[in-house]
Amino acid sequence: CNEVLDISYEDTYEELVDFSEIMENYRESAVDVPKEQRIEITDITLRVRLKETDEGKYDLIPMWVFYGTQEIDGTWSYPYVVVYDALTGDKVL
Repeated sequence: CNEVLDISYEDTYEELVDFSEIMENYRESAVDVPKEQRIEITDITLRVRLKETDEGKYDLIPMWVFYGTQEIDGTWSYPYVVVYDALTGDKVL
């Protein structure tokens, strides 16, 4: 454990981008993968990351994380991770 946080909740919440938009953004980015590479997504998880505010506090930002493997030329296999901001739909990694 790197840090211990005291988390407080507010009465208002941010709306998440519809998951179908996240999937469409992923499909569009997958078009750029060269044909000799094969990507297999094995898990999609909703996580949060910390974002420091100007007041020295932190906001919890929801992120969709796509986990999998990337195979190159049928020989090499690497871990594959792509992250999308769940509030904007933008690709983070």
